[in-house]
Amino acid sequence: MSHIEVKALEWKEARFSEKYERYVAYTILGMYEALEWSDGSYGGSIPAKDREAHNEEFSAQSIDHARAIAQSDFEMRIRSALIEKQEEPRQ
Repeated sequence: MSHIEVKALEWKEARFSEKYERYVAYTILGMYEALEWSDGSYGGSIPAKDREAHNEEFSAQSIDHARAIAQSDFEMRIRSALIEKQEEPRQ
């Protein structure tokens, strides 16, 4: 397969308050989130595999770590929909 690159999530600031950081990225799969919880810890959420369920939350070490976890999940889901197609020989 030729080299396939999945684009980076586009994060937008979406704070609930001035005190705690929160960023969201909207995709065709749903919303990704990276944030600081009210207790000072970090984490985020990824779209649930069942579209009817709530996003799945996760813990992280920092906002950047939460973004990396979200990006990894996004790339995994996109790549899982791709297949390698063998080129037919030209005559």
